[in-house]
Amino acid sequence: MKDKFTITIHDINGVKQYTLKQFFKKIFIFLIIFILLAFVIGGGTIWYLYKRVDELTELRYKLERENELLVKKNKELQETIAKKEQELGELVAKIKNIEEMMGIKEEPVIVASTSKPKQKANKLLSKLEVDIKVRNYMFKHIPNGAPIYGRIRITSRYGYRFHPILRRRKFHAGVDLGARYGQPVMATADGIVEYAGWKSGYGKTIIIQHNFGFKTVYAHLSSIKVRVGRYIRKGQIIGYAGSTGRTTGTHVHYEVRYLQRPINPIYFINWRKKNYRKIFRKVRVVRWAYLVKVISRNFRSKAQKQQ
Repeated sequence: MKDKFTITIHDINGVKQYTLKQFFKKIFIFLIIFILLAFVIGGGTIWYLYKRVDELTELRYKLERENELLVKKNKELQETIAKKEQELGELVAKIKNIEEMMGIKEEPVIVASTSKPKQKANKLLSKLEVDIKVRNYMFKHIPNGAPIYGRIRITSRYGYRFHPILRRRKFHAGVDLGARYGQPVMATADGIVEYAGWKSGYGKTIIIQHNFGFKTVYAHLSSIKVRVGRYIRKGQIIGYAGSTGRTTGTHVHYEVRYLQRPINPIYFINWRKKNYRKIFRKVRVVRWAYLVKVISRNFRSKAQKQQ
């Protein structure tokens, strides 16, 4: 009986007994243990999986909320970028309009295809800033405008003419500007007084030496207000209109010279910032491109030192 194992089952029909050998007994026990372990492990696994599912579901909801926020922020950034690009486009257009109004010739700007509008705008702004500084410098140090206030009345032009006193054809190196006796005469650019006194035929005369080889002459004055060697600023009164020297009436004889060579002053009298480049075509004896290049290089050098 030791090798046998009896199983007794009670039900409503009575008692039933099953006899198994000891080997089958062991198999049966192992099977029950295996089933119990399977239930325990399966239950634990299911509990773990349910917990992971809850965690993953919560993580998914969290990621969805973050994704919604990122989509919203991305949309806002795209709108901001579009707005800034529009503003930069308007800025570039304004710069171009200013360049056109001021007569600045647009030069090609090499910009990589990946460059942003801001870089192009900065290049244009930098170029415009230098151009404005160059222009202001030139209009301060190179003769421009008339030496008298008010409406300009030219009584004798530049070039060959029949001289009213000498009664013969003679070259007129400047222009005669009609003026009232004692009307203020002003310098047309910054410079240093080279000569101030009496000059044969010219009467009381002032000669001012300006930058880059330019000179201006003011003649037939009634009186002189400056001395030789004095630094004069543009628009400063240097004397008063008169009729001294060889003249038939009150006026101001005005000359512009470049490297001692007389140039028609009317181009300088009519020179304004709005027609800045027009004189470059009219007065070809002056190396304008070289002057602009030298002045521009000077301003760019100063800007680099300040950075």
